[in-house]
Amino acid sequence: MTRRRRPLSPLSGESPYGISIQHLDGDWVVAFRGELDITAVDELWSCIEEVRGCGGPLIIDLAETSFVDSSGLNVLIKAYRAQGQTAQGVILKSPSEAVKQTMALAGLTDVFQIEERAPHGSVSAPPHRSG
Repeated sequence: MTRRRRPLSPLSGESPYGISIQHLDGDWVVAFRGELDITAVDELWSCIEEVRGCGGPLIIDLAETSFVDSSGLNVLIKAYRAQGQTAQGVILKSPSEAVKQTMALAGLTDVFQIEERAPHGSVSAPPHRSG
């Protein structure tokens, strides 16, 4: 099941982004693509809240996130706190280089569990903490 929340809109005056909620391999995944900034955080948080009660860790796919600012980092920290402030509570799936760099600058690389996507569509490696 995939639900598209908002299509990318490169022609609008807003920061383009897209959010979907997917049910993959028994887990609910919030997938974000585009620019994670102040224009996107309320809708992202709404999607996070929607899947938080489904059990298991909160998985946020950031593979196609091209940019993240402090408001984007703040919503990730808010999710971490809501999930009990444990690394196992929030899994960031395949964060883009832009996300990794911003998280490193903010000193957040050891806060979240990172799950990298394996190359060529094979099964991904088990989740691990970044560091």
